[in-house]
Amino acid sequence: MPKSQISKNGEVLRNFSDWLDENVESAKRKLKRTKLDRAAKITATQDETKWEAVKYYFKQLHNTNRMAFNTLLEYLAKLANVGLIDNKLLRIAEKKYAELKRNDIKFVEWLKKHPATSSYLSYYFLVAALSLMTWGGIKGGNRGQQDDNDTPKKEIIIEPNDEEIVIEPDGDYDKKKKKDKVVNKVYDLTDKNFMENFVDENWEDVVIGLLELETYRDKPTLQKGEDRYTYGPGITWVYIKDENGVVEQKPCIGDYKKMAEGFSKKQVWGQVRLHLLYKTEVMAKIKNAYISRGITKVSSEQILGLLFAGYQTPAYVDNIISGIVKAGNNKQKQIDAFQYYKGKKKWKTGTIRRRWWCAMYYAGKIDSYDFLELNRDVFSKVSVNLILKNGHFQYDEATILYALGLQNNKSKVRDYIIANKVCSLDGYSIPNVKGRDKLSFTELQINNPSVAEMDAGLAAAKAGDYKKAIEHYKQAIEIDIDNLAAYSDLSIIYKKYGDELLKSNKNQEALNYYDLCCNLVIEANKRMNANKSLLEDLEIKAHTYYNAGQARDAMADIYMAKGDYKKASYEYGRAAKNYETAYLNAAKLEMDSSILDIYLKAKTKSENNKSIAAKKGATIKVKSTTKAKGKKKQAFANAVIKLNKGTYKQLLNPQKDERMA
Repeated sequence: MPKSQISKNGEVLRNFSDWLDENVESAKRKLKRTKLDRAAKITATQDETKWEAVKYYFKQLHNTNRMAFNTLLEYLAKLANVGLIDNKLLRIAEKKYAELKRNDIKFVEWLKKHPATSSYLSYYFLVAALSLMTWGGIKGGNRGQQDDNDTPKKEIIIEPNDEEIVIEPDGDYDKKKKKDKVVNKVYDLTDKNFMENFVDENWEDVVIGLLELETYRDKPTLQKGEDRYTYGPGITWVYIKDENGVVEQKPCIGDYKKMAEGFSKKQVWGQVRLHLLYKTEVMAKIKNAYISRGITKVSSEQILGLLFAGYQTPAYVDNIISGIVKAGNNKQKQIDAFQYYKGKKKWKTGTIRRRWWCAMYYAGKIDSYDFLELNRDVFSKVSVNLILKNGHFQYDEATILYALGLQNNKSKVRDYIIANKVCSLDGYSIPNVKGRDKLSFTELQINNPSVAEMDAGLAAAKAGDYKKAIEHYKQAIEIDIDNLAAYSDLSIIYKKYGDELLKSNKNQEALNYYDLCCNLVIEANKRMNANKSLLEDLEIKAHTYYNAGQARDAMADIYMAKGDYKKASYEYGRAAKNYETAYLNAAKLEMDSSILDIYLKAKTKSENNKSIAAKKGATIKVKSTTKAKGKKKQAFANAVIKLNKGTYKQLLNPQKDERMA
């Protein structure tokens, strides 16, 4: 083999080894996903325990093979440098051969005369070694899985109460925080303690934001389509420390799932802190993405906005920051960078909603004070059609005020923190009166009169003035016919106003407003189907159809009370159809099973009521028919009697014409 070719091969091997070191984490994730997908297909019909065992097997297999492969590549690179380029390895081998007392001296002499052949033999030896090590990796993975099933590994500390494993936020760590909140501090990303300092100094902001933007699960839950259990505010990993104090990331399955089940709320938030600071998670991603682009100074609100955006999917942080950097000083493009998403289509709507809030935080349009006063998970109430227009995130004053005005039935973030003693709120006790001042923009003022009308309508509805609210929402739709959020809100107002009228025994008026509610939902759906450029918000669609079902049920109840069973049966049937549509839209998004259950139970109830109404209507019809037949029978009997008495003339002409008298 020519020396130039040998040198070239050695360079290729070194480059490949360097590439592998740089990309090992990415390769690890891709290989893991592939193998877990295969495991999912193989074990689809098996029980949960076997499924977890298979996943753990593949993880052990992958880790063992990666270690073996890295070791081999390192050896191969060294061989390329020593044996193939400057031939030191060959000279060592020749010396060893000469020392051997063998009869076959001719073979040793032949090797001395053919160094290239020796290199080829070394190459094929390494290929054989690779095969053996791969086979060993499979066996090792199998043994590792079996060992883990039989006995816990001694070198791993998994006690959840160990202070090194779980840092309790209101313990010693909580005392380190400053009492006065530092607003919009600028951090130096090159500081070696940047990540720890940032999390310590902004811990309350982190807790507040995650409680609003992440659904909290008290116990580990396996979401559809996921291979790890989720607990706390969206964590799917368990963090522990080995005997050397090194933090390790373990998938929340098997023994680690059982460990997570025993976490107190304090321990869960300790896990959150470890999750934020882990080498492959969001804080490290933010730091590396900025520094790699030559940016070392970033404000706390910008870091928090990115932290919330990348909390569950850190891989997207680099792309978001890339878009922000390319945007330069253009605020709109910076905010639009938060839309980056390459996941499954069915989850895009929910992601875009959450990202809008993160972008608003990043841009300084909302802050932790705003989140504190919101009910938990309000982010999901915002319609994507409202916050996303022509590919741009909206951040005008009207849109932000409307979003902040939405509420649901859950507790406020502030109340939840106080009740569960999650963290101290020193510095957050005074309402942020100046908070609304930041909504007067200087960079860009987006005129949005349609949403301004919605703001007025929402305020009127909260005050109980439904008629005024209806007029404002009608005006909002007239200004912007594609404002699907206005359709949705107006349908709810119609339903609520109908309920109020019903309480006052104004049944007919209530029926009219229930009917308006249902028709508006149909109109909104037609508008969405007619204009395919509108982003179809399936969650809002599901909620509005559920609301329409509720209105039809109320209409049917009124008809039942009046004894009009035919109309009652008809409306119950349409209500069941509405609930079915709501369920199908929610199922596409794989919404929480509790919501799906509500839709299915409502559908079943309406179908049962329809059957009851139909039966009552049929019973009345039978009685009416029987009564009519009885009257005809009696009339015939009377006629026969009259005939027998010779009064048939009266039968033929029962009424005397007065004109002939």
